[in-house]
Amino acid sequence: QTSVPEDEVVLIAKNFVRIVNEKIIPQWQGAIVSTSTIYYDQKLKPVVYCFDVIKDRAEKGFIMVSTKENEYPIQEFSTLPAPHKRSFDSCLKKADNLITKEQKLGTPRFIWLGISSYCTQFPILVDGKEINKITIEMRSLQVIDAKIPPFQDKKINHDRIVKSKDAWQDITACNLQPATLKLINYITTYKLYISDIATS
Repeated sequence: QTSVPEDEVVLIAKNFVRIVNEKIIPQWQGAIVSTSTIYYDQKLKPVVYCFDVIKDRAEKGFIMVSTKENEYPIQEFSTLPAPHKRSFDSCLKKADNLITKEQKLGTPRFIWLGISSYCTQFPILVDGKEINKITIEMRSLQVIDAKIPPFQDKKINHDRIVKSKDAWQDITACNLQPATLKLINYITTYKLYISDIATS
């Protein structure tokens, strides 16, 4: 699949906030998006950009935008903090308890395995060199085997590809009326909106 340029991903996130605050999340009225955090697949290739939604200098939720033009641009969004922020301290404590005194934890990587399925991965370092890694599922805090389950990729579906490209175009153009109607339709169909209750 073709990767989407980062500047287009940023535009999608900004325009999406404008679109949803009219019909779906009115509390995002006047909100902006911050610098993104990359979530990777099991091969450490970028798969989604996770943006914080900011209003009055406070975090009001997150948006995950796909890096692939054949996928719907918006993969997830919520009024909760981003998954890695909700779970990071617990994942770090778990990982720290699993290494020896000679080992250190490297810069974490966030893994996206599909909607509502995320991991935090810590490289294990000895003398500054990565010798292994610890991967922890963000919700259950379970340590995942070295072989992360394959990304939940979807079979090629021509109709889905066409609708995905239409969605990219509508949101990129911030074509509010048709974009809002289509958005509500495919959010309902594919259950992209992760509600406060579902993720708490």
